[in-house]
Amino acid sequence: MTASWDKTAKVWDVCTGNELFTLQGHEAELSAAQFDFTGDYCLTGSVDKTAMLWDVSNGSCIEVFTGHEDEVLDVAFNSTGNKLATASMDGKARIYNVFTGACIAVLIGHTSEVNTICFNPQGNKVLTTS
Repeated sequence: MTASWDKTAKVWDVCTGNELFTLQGHEAELSAAQFDFTGDYCLTGSVDKTAMLWDVSNGSCIEVFTGHEDEVLDVAFNSTGNKLATASMDGKARIYNVFTGACIAVLIGHTSEVNTICFNPQGNKVLTTS
């Protein structure tokens, strides 16, 4: 998968080099993209302050995650795919329930933008950088 400043992400077949889907829906440039551990879903983050969950089998948007006050700079799935995390220029990270779309935690503590985020293998901790 590639994410672009043209506001889209593309899913590719690595063996053939063919484009499978163009994921459209963000209102601004994309800043991050990641597959879940099964490869069935992917997540994109954008300058439009949102993250979007996509079904890789058909290219459809399943959920839009909102709440940040500034650009989403990074996104991550936990190892089981039931939670996702976003890092933002607003200095906060957010944890969401993938199935309900609900924000279950707002992580506050950085004094500047949160550049990257990732879950530990157990999915009960996140690491952020600023």
